[in-house]
Amino acid sequence: MSTSRGKIFHAHATANGRERGQWAFDVYHSGGSGSRVDMSEVYSRDKNLINGEPGPKSQHPRSGGSEFAWGPTKGGKEETRDYQTAQWAAAQLQKQHDKPFFLAVGLSKPHLPFYVPQEFFDLYDPVTTRANEIREDDLNDIRTPDGKTKVRPSADYLWLKENNLIDTAARAYLAACSYADACLGVIFDALEKSPHYDNTIVVLWGDHGWHLGEKLRYRKATGWHESTRMPLIVRLPNMTGRRDCQRLVNLIDLYPTLVELCDLPKQSSLDGRSFAPLLSNPDRVWNHPSTTIFGRGNASIHSDRWHYIRHGDGTEELYDLAADPMEWTNLIQQSSAESAAARNTLAAIVPTTFAPVVPANAANTKANKRKGGLDQTIKARRKLENLK
Repeated sequence: MSTSRGKIFHAHATANGRERGQWAFDVYHSGGSGSRVDMSEVYSRDKNLINGEPGPKSQHPRSGGSEFAWGPTKGGKEETRDYQTAQWAAAQLQKQHDKPFFLAVGLSKPHLPFYVPQEFFDLYDPVTTRANEIREDDLNDIRTPDGKTKVRPSADYLWLKENNLIDTAARAYLAACSYADACLGVIFDALEKSPHYDNTIVVLWGDHGWHLGEKLRYRKATGWHESTRMPLIVRLPNMTGRRDCQRLVNLIDLYPTLVELCDLPKQSSLDGRSFAPLLSNPDRVWNHPSTTIFGRGNASIHSDRWHYIRHGDGTEELYDLAADPMEWTNLIQQSSAESAAARNTLAAIVPTTFAPVVPANAANTKANKRKGGLDQTIKARRKLENLK
């Protein structure tokens, strides 16, 4: 039996309505509506609001994507969507299950906007909370093959900077993360008290990383380290304590890992590899670089130490994560034998072909425009996944 509630699949508009991957589960619950926000304390780039009041005229208006905003919700956490999803999951774990079950629980936060109860903002002092160090010249050494500037500061960053809100936004992000932690606590407390504690595999992961001012930007969808890494925690029934693993794995490896852990028939057609061996020995040799595609033609390749990025226009980046974990220095123009060897090794892993973009179906163009989404029918999306 497979059961789900909350955000597991990304929703897409289709001619037949919003498609959320409900076809993947025996029992599916959408997760309810969003939380009510106290507009008197909202900060929003899209609306140019600062603590509920209109801000100075901005040169950086809304540019698409989720609203860059934050503020406290009305009411306590019990009235919020993710917390209610967590309570639902806790109730599922208290039930008796005669057969193996798969429970997928999706929490939206810390996704934008950072609307969470005030108690989570109160965890962080507004005076002392600081963002990570940001360097204004961080993008200067990323150049196209003809020497032009490849990347410029994002509108989010520029709006926050002009209004002196970079640290305030960091506090809001931390509040949203702590809210998500509280929701997870509800689930894990229920599991610990449930009859399934000793035979349940738990996997906690995020679907992407997030820039919080690094590289003079916010949000996701880049090839840099802050965007391509994410939380991944696995707990097996026989584990007695925490162990950290520094080896590289990819989310495409998650399914074959669960197949092995659950002793299911192996499938030779899978692109990922099981990282089950790392769960028994986190320090074992694991020479498997990780590849992330961020848009057609763009690839990000990580090894244990080095990070190589190639853009579709030929722009290259290389970072030594051991010496430069914040990726402040692009080494692609440096001539050391070590960096050149790393570049050549990782560049050879970049795919030579990329899956085609699934186009909008002409019959659904009107629906796509109305709902603001790219039409991807189940058939087309599965075909795309097979091509990757």
